[in-house]
Amino acid sequence: MKSTNTFVKLFSSVSTLAVVAGAMALNGMAWGEASWYTVLELTPNPAVVTDAVVRQNIVASGYPWRVRDNSSGIEMLLIPGGTFTMGCSESNSYVCDGEENPTHQVTLSRAFYLGKTEVTQAQWQAKMGNNPSYFSGNANNPVEQVSWNDIAGFNTATGLRLPSEAEWEYACRGGTTTAFHSMPGYPNGTNDDDESLLGNIAWYNLNNSPYGTKPVAGKAANAFGMYDMSGNVWEWCNDWYGDYSASNATDPAGPSGPGSCRVMRGGCSLCPSNYCRSSERNDNVPDKRHPMGGFRVARTAFPSNDFDGDGILNATDNCPNVANPTQADCDGNGVGDACELDCNHNGFADVCDILSGTVTDQNLNGIPDTCEVATVTRVQPISGPSTGGTSVRITGTNFFSALPVSVTFGGAFATDVVVVSLTEITAVTPSGSPGDTVVAVNGAGTEAFYYRPSCDGDLDNNGTIDSSDLGLMLVNYGNCYESAATAPQEPMIFPIEAAKPVSVKK
Repeated sequence: MKSTNTFVKLFSSVSTLAVVAGAMALNGMAWGEASWYTVLELTPNPAVVTDAVVRQNIVASGYPWRVRDNSSGIEMLLIPGGTFTMGCSESNSYVCDGEENPTHQVTLSRAFYLGKTEVTQAQWQAKMGNNPSYFSGNANNPVEQVSWNDIAGFNTATGLRLPSEAEWEYACRGGTTTAFHSMPGYPNGTNDDDESLLGNIAWYNLNNSPYGTKPVAGKAANAFGMYDMSGNVWEWCNDWYGDYSASNATDPAGPSGPGSCRVMRGGCSLCPSNYCRSSERNDNVPDKRHPMGGFRVARTAFPSNDFDGDGILNATDNCPNVANPTQADCDGNGVGDACELDCNHNGFADVCDILSGTVTDQNLNGIPDTCEVATVTRVQPISGPSTGGTSVRITGTNFFSALPVSVTFGGAFATDVVVVSLTEITAVTPSGSPGDTVVAVNGAGTEAFYYRPSCDGDLDNNGTIDSSDLGLMLVNYGNCYESAATAPQEPMIFPIEAAKPVSVKK
């Protein structure tokens, strides 16, 4: 890692903003699975992709060359898979630092789509409803002051992703091995830092006037038709930052992480030419926002006959819409576990959990008991004093003795809970406030219990506690009354809404 981050060196006085947390997905949607794009050009334009071999590879991939992402409006170009040497490319003026070594061979086995330009302020604004950019004022300038974490919201909203560092460098080089990619008059790139050359492809510190970012696609594109891969704004990549390995790699995604920093590539409009080289690496903490930090987006290209990109054609794939390379089918029913009910989200079909004895299914309905929802259909008796202590019987469904079972009255936990069967529970009410309250088993329930005022007192002031006073009648479904003459006579069963406290006679 660099001892002093480029952002810090160039913008030590610029404060960061608050962090918006998010998660970044590496894989995109299969293009054959859903119409996420509009085809703009089916085959590569020779005026843009001048190398005949590159054009052949694009056509051979079987994907349209130039498309527009329907969700974001971003124009994207196909980058065919291939093999290249990743790492150090020195320029005439600068040697490589240790971070760019060792060079190593990388193979990208699949074609992918990459944004033709950096994401603009207009594109961000249209999807996210705000413009965080420091250099605002031109909607076609790249969006910046977006952290790696911030970009998660944009990618979630669009189904796009960030490129891996290997994808980024491969797309930047466009078949070149030099410090700087191809440009007019230099189809194989150049190692010359001279402004008259580098200024053809990059906005950087020697041609950045006035100070700030510049509209995208203002310089020449590379051999893939990509603009601003050098200069303008640093571009976040998906990878955690880490040292290179000397070993050959296929589809590398960087260190497994988590690390402390994420990769950034491409240099910026305030950077010297050194930072605009194809191999130059930078890094920053994922929550860092900065006026020179932007991004471009990518999508994995899946063939139309392999929706999930697992290498198994849809016709023979027992789970064609979910990437499932192992095709696990624990119950042997021809449907991959990933496509079957898995209510506890442990990666195995529910039926397999039950058969293996990992979970129980006491009502034999094919759903693990841990996933069942209890129902409450009746509570007896339906009333008791607010001091609690009433023994009740609750009937319903899915009361599982093998699981922790909770019973609540208005959110307060009952005591002495006993699961008699799948359909019956006994419990003792906790204390509560007078009035109706919901009885719930494991959080689910609609039946109510009515708390009435306690009868332990001396409502008629005769010196005898009410519960022992023969002259004071206690009614199960009502309240305390001063005398039998003023109380409803049993056996009367009042509906809950009728069983409300009444005024006490004086």
